[in-house]
Amino acid sequence: MADKKLLRICRLLGDSTRLRIYDIVKSRPVGTTVKEVAGEVGLHPNVARLHLSKLEKEALVTSRSLPSRSKGRPQRLYLPGNATVEISIPQRNYSLLSKLLLGLLDGDADLDGKARETGVEFGKKSTTLQSTGSIDDICRGLARTLGELGFEPLIIGKKEDQIEIQTQNCIFKELVPENPALVCRLHHAITEGIARQLTTSSVDVSLGNYRCRQVVRLNGA
Repeated sequence: MADKKLLRICRLLGDSTRLRIYDIVKSRPVGTTVKEVAGEVGLHPNVARLHLSKLEKEALVTSRSLPSRSKGRPQRLYLPGNATVEISIPQRNYSLLSKLLLGLLDGDADLDGKARETGVEFGKKSTTLQSTGSIDDICRGLARTLGELGFEPLIIGKKEDQIEIQTQNCIFKELVPENPALVCRLHHAITEGIARQLTTSSVDVSLGNYRCRQVVRLNGA
């Protein structure tokens, strides 16, 4: 990221109100409206819209028009943007290193298996939480550990032997275009490893109804 752009973003998010608005939009991958943001922050909608416009200019948020059946200003839905901010002094480029390493791995016949094994072991080591094996304990353990890793998890639903969990922030997002199958497999394996540490049941993690939603199944719970 160019130095000037980084400075602009730092100034932009240096305003506490604007940072709060950014956090609200970032935490809602399905989107939020100006009215909802204004109500939560306690601002007039026009002021909230101004803050959102500044965030959108730097690609920290994005927006699209919503269908309207009434006259007046078209309503917009605001969603998390694609821009990320990385600061290191002196400069380091670990994102580039990750992309190069993915390129080196490409073509490995057992890449999927290695990704799963690595992810599961990392997930198991990522939590020191104790669990009784109950579905509630496992839900709390998954949410807490994934949250500590930065995934911003949201439990969508749970049954006696199944948990559906949504990732609101993918910490691997910039690497997904390089090899989406591998990166998502690694994320699923991390979730599996955490769950396996919290229960004596065998665990299976599969894709939910869209990419950032996972279904954790406990077999023999």
